Amino acid sequence: MNRTLKNILITTAVVYFPATSSQASTIVQWGAPGGDTGILTSGGNTAGQNAFPSNFDAATLVTPDGITPATGYNSSAAARTNEFSGAFSNTNGVPVFVNNAAGDYMQLLNNFGRGTSGTMTTMLSWKSSDFLTNDGTLESYQLEFRTRDNGDTSTTSFLLETSSGWYVSNETFTSSANGNANYVQVNEHISGLTFGGFNQFGVTAGNGLADTSDILSVGFFSSTNSTNTFAGNFVRHFEVSAVPEPSGAVLSLIGLVFVGLRRRRS
Repeated sequence: MNRTLKNILITTAVVYFPATSSQASTIVQWGAPGGDTGILTSGGNTAGQNAFPSNFDAATLVTPDGITPATGYNSSAAARTNEFSGAFSNTNGVPVFVNNAAGDYMQLLNNFGRGTSGTMTTMLSWKSSDFLTNDGTLESYQLEFRTRDNGDTSTTSFLLETSSGWYVSNETFTSSANGNANYVQVNEHISGLTFGGFNQFGVTAGNGLADTSDILSVGFFSSTNSTNTFAGNFVRHFEVSAVPEPSGAVLSLIGLVFVGLRRRRS
């Protein structure tokens, strides 16, 4: 009996745990690496421009034309989470969705007015109720972005909402040149990220360390400094992966095996 219990434990550990530790699932994907042409299905080069709210509201979806479901916007593509929520620091801040043969993209844009310049910030977020798979433990973020114009500098960092509140990665990533060849490709494993409380756009900052197994929302925060009339950055790919949590049945089995081994020894 003792040997049988040991064999069950070994088999469970060998078969189950490598699968959960190495086979991450994509929980959010907007666009694709190198560009995805299937996001917008019509609408020419711009599918709509509507202002972001200044205070974040997860219930308000950002769509190209302000209509849900959006006209000409593929919000139900397989293995995609094309709808999201957002907020802008500037009253003239809008998302512009571009139907491009080289890959559709979102343009996070602010019009400062002729002869002026400034800084704009924005946040985008995807919530757990819209994730592709069940919540798990956060594993990695991917992002491809570039500035709208030469002379501008855009930085991005990653967002995570837990039951405690919102967090932003202390690590930031920078783009200071435009053009399709100059997209910055960011691929960060959770082990290379640290998070601090985030309280912009009216959201509540989390306390203490971020619990990466308690995922309510994921997204990114961007900031653009511009000397041009328009400021903005282009995003053509955003993706988040997580490792599924061990199932209750497997955890129960492991617990029973340990209990059996302890009783056998006693």
